[in-house]
Amino acid sequence: MGKTYYKNAYVYYFSARVCNSCDKTKECPCGKNKPTLYVSQSHLLYIKVDPEEKKKALRKRRRIEAKFGEAKRHHRMTRARYRGRWRVAIQVFMTFIVINLKRMAKLLEIRENAMRFALPSG
Repeated sequence: MGKTYYKNAYVYYFSARVCNSCDKTKECPCGKNKPTLYVSQSHLLYIKVDPEEKKKALRKRRRIEAKFGEAKRHHRMTRARYRGRWRVAIQVFMTFIVINLKRMAKLLEIRENAMRFALPSG
């Protein structure tokens, strides 16, 4: 048995004898043929993360993914309109400029409505 650090992850090695004597061989991610296990740094952090921080990260991710979904559904980002990396990059930049402008307009509208109801009329 041993452990090696390789390409930003740990690789655990097990002897075949130890693997064969283990009672959880059916559940083992290593399998019977390969007594090695690759565990990335991100997976180790994922295991150690506080549940509250994990919930915050998932909420943030959900908001970001929603913007990508909007770009795909409403702004024709399922396929690139142009050919070439530079032209596609311009298309993506322009699309997200539009999405951010729509977001800013919505936030300004909410702010104006809040100010209208907050000030006494008279």
